[in-house]
This record gives sequence, structure tokens and C-alpha cells, in this order.
Amino acid sequence: MLKVDGPSFRGLFWCPLSKFDGVVQSINKLKEQKKIEWMDIKQVTDHQLTPPTYFRCNDFIRPFQEIVFTYGVPSYKEANPTLFTIITFPFLFGMMFGDFAHGLVLLSLSAYICWKKDELVRTKSMLAEAVDFRYLLLLMGFFSSFCGFLYNDFAAIPLSFFPSCFDKTASESNSKK
Repeated sequence: MLKVDGPSFRGLFWCPLSKFDGVVQSINKLKEQKKIEWMDIKQVTDHQLTPPTYFRCNDFIRPFQEIVFTYGVPSYKEANPTLFTIITFPFLFGMMFGDFAHGLVLLSLSAYICWKKDELVRTKSMLAEAVDFRYLLLLMGFFSSFCGFLYNDFAAIPLSFFPSCFDKTASESNSKK
């Protein structure tokens, strides 16, 4: 992606300011390893180009950011909808899934993955594939347990955690008339 400019190559690269020094150090290291006589990097700020979108992510935010990216990448200086997705996506999953027992299984499994993350990765366990999504799974398990509790649903068996104000005998007598 570089353009030939006489005896050299010229290109434009985007880099977050927090990583600029690391990029310069990497280029200087490459320059020494490959014995390149001249290599220069300049920070250009007076341009008319729109910078690409960059979101700093940690382990908690990354899976939610990937969900947002499946629908499109926000433009530069646009609000990041990931912050809304962190709660709405697992909550809507819980409303759809809504089973207390199955939610507890998912919650327990994801809590185990959170607890044993380093060991799972080190031993290359089958659950190591789920390590990147552990917090997403944890929230989905929590909300599906919560909604299953509200729905009075335990492994597809209806339970009566809360008494009903519905009078079943009155509705049965009306239907017989």
C-alpha cells in the first residue's frame, strides 16, 4: 500500500496517539535489524482526511463491540452504541430465553470460565474458546435466570414463586355458560 517516490516508499498510516511511541520504537528496531540506512516517520496533523474509527477495548467490552461491528462501524467522532449494547443485548436474550434452571447453568459455566480463565488458556481446554466471551455469557446467564425467575419457569416446569391475583374458578364458571 506504499507509493514509490524516487528511491523511497511513501505511505500514510493511522495510529492512536497513545501508541505512537511504540510504533516509532518498532520502526527503529526494524531499521537496525534490516540495516536500512534511512527510514523516517513524521506525524502529520494538517490534512483533510477523515481518520478511521478507533475504540479502545478491554476484555469486558470487546465481545459487545464485535456485536456492534456486525451491524456497522460508527463513523469518526460518532457515539459508540456498545455502551447501550452491554445491558440491552443480554437483557433481551434473558427475556427471550427466560428459564431459571437453564440460566443458572449458563451463569455457573460462565462464572467458572471467569474464575479459571488463566488455567483454561494455559491447558488449552475445550472451554478456552469461550474465554473471550466470558463476560457476555455471564450477563446472559444472569439475565436469563432473572427473567426465568420472574416468569416462574424452572427447566420448562412452571413454578409458583409468587401467588397470582387471577381467580381461576371465576373464569371456569363463565366459560361453562
